[in-house]
This record gives sequence, C-alpha cells and structure tokens, in this order.
Amino acid sequence: MTMELWKKVTFMPLHVFVIVLSLLLFSYADQATNPNGPETITVVSDDNYPPYIFRDSGGKLQGIIIDQWNLWEKKTGIRINIIGMDWGKAQKFMADGKADVIDTIFYTEERAKIYDFTKPYVTIKVPVFFHKNISGIDGPDSLQGFTVGVKEGDACIEILKRHAITTLQVYSSYEEIIKAAVAQKIRIFCVDEPPALYYLYKMNIENEYRRSAPLYTGEFHRAVKKGNHDLLNVIEVGFSKISGNEYAEIDKRWMGSIVGINPAYLRYIPYSSLGAALLTIILILWNYTLRKRVFLKTSELQLTLGALKESEEKYRELVQNANSIILRMDNVGNVTFINEFAQHFFGYSEVEIVGRNVVGTIVPELESTGRDLKQMIKDIGLHPDRYLNNVNENVRRSGERVWVAWTNRPILHENGRIVAILCVGNDITERKRLESLLDQSRREWEDIFQAIGHPTMILDREHNIVQANQAVLAATGKSEDEVLGKKCFDIFHAAHAPPHSCPMERLLGNGSLQTVEMEMEALGGVFLVSCTPVVDNRGYTKEIIHIATDITERKRIEDELRRSQRQLADIIEFIPDATFVI
Repeated sequence: MTMELWKKVTFMPLHVFVIVLSLLLFSYADQATNPNGPETITVVSDDNYPPYIFRDSGGKLQGIIIDQWNLWEKKTGIRINIIGMDWGKAQKFMADGKADVIDTIFYTEERAKIYDFTKPYVTIKVPVFFHKNISGIDGPDSLQGFTVGVKEGDACIEILKRHAITTLQVYSSYEEIIKAAVAQKIRIFCVDEPPALYYLYKMNIENEYRRSAPLYTGEFHRAVKKGNHDLLNVIEVGFSKISGNEYAEIDKRWMGSIVGINPAYLRYIPYSSLGAALLTIILILWNYTLRKRVFLKTSELQLTLGALKESEEKYRELVQNANSIILRMDNVGNVTFINEFAQHFFGYSEVEIVGRNVVGTIVPELESTGRDLKQMIKDIGLHPDRYLNNVNENVRRSGERVWVAWTNRPILHENGRIVAILCVGNDITERKRLESLLDQSRREWEDIFQAIGHPTMILDREHNIVQANQAVLAATGKSEDEVLGKKCFDIFHAAHAPPHSCPMERLLGNGSLQTVEMEMEALGGVFLVSCTPVVDNRGYTKEIIHIATDITERKRIEDELRRSQRQLADIIEFIPDATFVI
C-alpha cells in the first residue's frame, strides 16, 4: 500500500474504513481461491440449443450458458475457452481429451461410466413432436412403425431403443431436424422442449405440430473425466459464488419477464368480479348436472367393462386352449404374444420369446427352398394384405425344420396405422412330406410315360387328349400344344366322329379292356390299339389310357405268308398224284 493511499485510509471515518478493509480482504480471498488450480479451462458444448447456447447471425456463441461461464470466469479468475459444435461431435471431442469440461449433458448410466457430473442446474422436458394430421401418439410404444427424427448423441436415442423403436433418422442438430420437418421429410421427432419451441416458432410451423407428454425429463449437468475430482470441485465452487439474483438476471435477459397488467384496466375489476360470481354460480349448477351424468355414465361403463372383461376372459381361454399356433408380432417382427400351444410347439417359454424377433428364433433367415424369409417378415410388416395366407418353413428350438400354414391379419390403430399382426398357424410338415412323395411319384410316372416307345395318350370320356407322350408327337409331327385338348379321332383319323371300330366306345359301354386293329392314315400304317380304363374308388371310369402299337410290318409279313400259302396250294392242286416229302 502506497503512502498516499495509507494517509487516505488513516483519515477515513471508522465505518468507511471497515467497509473498505472488508472489500479488500474479500477481493484477496477471492483471488486466493484455488491458487494451484488451472489457468485456463476448455469447455465443449452443443452450439445449437437456444436459449441456453446458440450462435448469433455472425456465428458467435451466445445464450444463458455463455453468460454463466463468463460470470464464473470473473468469480474465479480462471480463463474459460468455450467451444461449441454439433452435439455428437462435442461428445467425441470430450472423449478424445480435447476438452476439460462438457456442458449441456444429461446424466445416463452409460455416461456415468466415463464422467463425473456436477449437480443439475436446469430441468428439461423431452416430448415427442408429431404433425397435426397424425393421431394416436401417446408414448414411446405408439411410435412403432414410424420414422422418428433424433439428434446424434442425444439421450433420447437410448430411451427409444429401449422401447424397440429402431426406425430413427439421425440429424446433426436440432435446427436440422426442424428444417427437415419444414421440408416435410419427417413428421415425428424427439427434441428437447426449449430448442424445439424456439425453432418451431422461428420457422413459423408451430401450429403444424403437436407434442406428447414428456417422453422423459432430463437435467443439464457439467461433467469432467471420471476421477477428476479436483477440477469438478473447482467448477462447483465457482458456480456457487454466483448469487441467485445474478442467475435470475441472466435468465431474464434470455427468457424475458412476465408481461404486467396495464393500470388502465383496473377500472374493469368490479365488473370482472361480478362476472366471476355469476360464472361461479353457473359452474356450480353445471358441476351438479355433470356429476349426475358422470354417475350414470360410470354405472353404464362399469356394466360395459364387466361384459368386456368376461369377453376377454373367454377370448384368452379360447386362445390359450387352441390346438393351433397363435402369436402376435409388431410390424418389424418382434413377438408381443404367444399362446401355450405355440410355446410347446417351438420349444420356447413366453419369457424367452416375447420381445425377440421371429427371425433367428422361430423363423430361419433362409428357407430350404432358398427363399429369403428375413425379407419376407419385413414385407409382411409393410404389406400384410399380401400375406393373408402364407406357407413357409419354420424352425424349432431344437433346430428341427417344420412347415407351417399361416393366416395373418393386421391389427390397426383407429387412425389406420398397422400396430401389430395376428398370426395363426397349423403344422403341415407331414402334409408337405406326403406332397413331396406324391410329386416324386408323379415325376417317376411321367418319366415312365414318356419312355414308352409306342404312341401313348390319356383321354377323357369325350375323346379329348389330356396327355400325350413323345412317341405321339414324333409319330404325328405335331407339338404338344397342337395335340393337347384335341379330339383323338381328329388327330389320328382327320374325322369329326370316332370310327365305328373305335375300342374306346366299347370300353365306355362295358368298362373293360378293349384291343382292336385300326388303320391310321395320319400315322401311315396299321396299329394295334389298346384302351385301358382309369377308374376312381367308386369304379367310375374317369380317363382312358390309349396305347397304339405299330403292326404294319407284321401285317405285311402275314399277308405275304398267306399269299405264299395260297400260291403253294394252287400248285399242289394242279399237279396230279404229286408226292411231297417234307
């Protein structure tokens, strides 16, 4: 202290001297706080969170948090370097050790593993905002099937995923989310209430959106690296030096104050009081009437609820005792209900399967036929009307593959949105096995049918060709399309009616095997035609197997033999007393 200053202090009045001395001591004590503390602290924060921290038109950081840290700097004498950036980048910036403190951070159990937190300094509501044309949004579970806009690194992502909401559209900042809403790229988003209201009003779409009750309520903290208790203490002590009035002044600067009542309106108070009294009387009468109506409606509702409860019990009993697989899944394939029969059938308990996706549990990703069942489940959630009846391969817990015939019905919200799919299935594994054997038998029969060297056909009772083998096509020089469905006598005789010698006509008359020789000009020869009936279990002839064997060469040889025999007989007849030794 200089001599001049000492003289001034010496001649001061006693009470003034005491005040000055107190101020000097307070200033000294304030400067002596944390004498070994850091000279500069780097703070990283979201830069898009009005009114707490955001950028002005020139790109400079401003807001409540900036003012609080500037005042903290004055109180502690420690210089502050505040860096603002997109929230996802801010968290990485802190994790990489480039900042000492991270601000505007919510406490979560995951974050508590890497950070130590200050006491909370503001409470933030986090609702879901949705377009006014969308209804039925009353909580996280009602978001199933919707795309929800979120900010990268936001705590709401963890909350939504906890409720199996995975269709998220991630943006770098809250402002980008609201811009996407203006451009109608998204209609639902989860944004902290203060910045959401700021940008909705700023971009003039506040009347286009509604908000739900808070999805959750978070609190702003400042946080340091886990275990850095000294720095955490420096921060806490510094902010404790800011008075309540100083905090209030900062809040008032950025949030404003409540508009007061104009004294000119005071003369209307008596009239208002009278009006309020009349309104009170009306409300009392209306309340009495309303309570009476409520009582009547409550009685009706209790009766309705009783009937509904009885109906639900019958429905549950029916579902649980049904000998069919019954389950319900959401539109992305997560099981929300499964009956006891299905639990026994697939080998999973209700606890083990509910909440898990059908793909990887009871549905394989690929069917043995090669079909992509993972894509099929996705398609069912988007277009269930295309899969009202569906057969696909399933898998039991043991790994056994089974075939199930499913009936799928969408469950719709009152606004028409698909909220779930009810699936009822029946095991058809044995039927599929028999069908496979039948297909194999049919293929073997077809191979044999085609391998027959003689022209062979199957005809119906009206002479229509139902099936023809390759020998028929080769003999006639016609294609399968030219033969099938045509009359046999048209193909082989170029006639409009069966010939009189047609064996099929006789077969239909007596139901027995018929064989006859017929000359067929279309085939250029003589054929031995056999007709065999195909009968059902009642003995009724449904179809006829028609086999034609070419005997042209045999007939030629027989004719030559008969001609030779006649010639020999004529020679013998004209040679008298001829003796032949054979």
